[in-house]
Amino acid sequence: LRKHGLPVEVFDHICWRESRGNAKAVSSPNGDGTVDIGLLQINSSWRTLTARTCKRPARQVIKSLTDPSCNLKVARILWADGKGASNWRVSSGK
Repeated sequence: LRKHGLPVEVFDHICWRESRGNAKAVSSPNGDGTVDIGLLQINSSWRTLTARTCKRPARQVIKSLTDPSCNLKVARILWADGKGASNWRVSSGK
């Protein structure tokens, strides 16, 4: 987490809460058909950002985000977007 510029005190909790530290975790489909992927459960709707950040095809979003390094790089960008940890808010799916 520290290596990727993420605050450990915030993201160690998110990592445990979201995936129990399982880099290969993929959620059941959300109400909109997307899935949450990897250590920090990055949503598959971020496929373009993931492809650009991790230099992989957008069609490989699940494979990309189950790579811990890619997952943390994308999380760093989402963290720095000015919304902080609000990208990891609890949603009712509505």
